Amino acid sequence: AEVLRQVLGAEGPALRDEALAALETHFVELLRWRKRADLTSLSDPRTIAVRHYLDSLLLAPELPDGLRVADLGCGAGFPGYPLAAARPDLRVMLVETRAIKTTFLQHVLSRTALPNVQVLKGRAERLATEHGPVDRVVARALAQPDAVRGLARDWLGTGGKLLVMRGPDRDGESPAADEPWDLEGERAYALPVEGAARRVVTYRRR
Repeated sequence: AEVLRQVLGAEGPALRDEALAALETHFVELLRWRKRADLTSLSDPRTIAVRHYLDSLLLAPELPDGLRVADLGCGAGFPGYPLAAARPDLRVMLVETRAIKTTFLQHVLSRTALPNVQVLKGRAERLATEHGPVDRVVARALAQPDAVRGLARDWLGTGGKLLVMRGPDRDGESPAADEPWDLEGERAYALPVEGAARRVVTYRRR
């Protein structure tokens, strides 16, 4: 866990001790479960800390206080788990279809007891009718933006926003005329590893 503390201390936002402890627990368990649960293809702990944890936390400036957030296709919990740990004002739903990954997330939560996180297993389209609408939907490494917009549509009411985290590729970013989305803008940033140009693309639901 020391490598995570070093990376976030040097590059990340200021974190409370409780937040850092919750992130370290997730990090340690991720390294233990990585292969059997297919949580990440990365193996180097520092690269994992930068590309998963730091990247997730850098989304925080896009989220005003007190929002309900759905993280669609969260996998091992990115970006939703780090955001929930760092921002207790947020209420975060981690949405994932694969049982082994939701089992991992429940295992981590049993050791951290973050009160503002809920793990939901199932297809995003079905769960939207039970748990939406929310204020924001976030998606990271889930699919091309056009596919993500289809999954996110029923989670958001008018004025709700979808935040898609991605790299330089721009395929599928512009909504079609019949889609209920406005492309609001993007924020570019870079992670402190080679080839890590990143962007947050924001859509507003009509």
